Amino acid sequence: MSQICVYNHSHKDYFRAAKDSVFGAGAFLETYDYSDLQSLLNEKIRKNRHFVCWADDAPPQVKAIDILSPRSYAKCHSKWLKLTDMGAGRLQRVLVNHYGTMQEAS
Repeated sequence: MSQICVYNHSHKDYFRAAKDSVFGAGAFLETYDYSDLQSLLNEKIRKNRHFVCWADDAPPQVKAIDILSPRSYAKCHSKWLKLTDMGAGRLQRVLVNHYGTMQEAS
């Protein structure tokens, strides 16, 4: 299997960066894979404001939401959530520790 590389996908929103790093660009995740990845991200990445930020092009009303607020988890805001440099490094470590190498979506 190929190595996980978050840095190749760090320009994407944070969920797609994680998904594409583990399962490949454009992979469609079924319920278990999606839930497992989302839980991992919520536990290890989303709880730290140093790991995620709003994209520069996010609308002002989105940028006004505290990144740790439950409102920031709304699906309509996900495309503007980006990894910080520190977040990309942490996500790399988290994904390798959890998955080892790239996976095939079930």
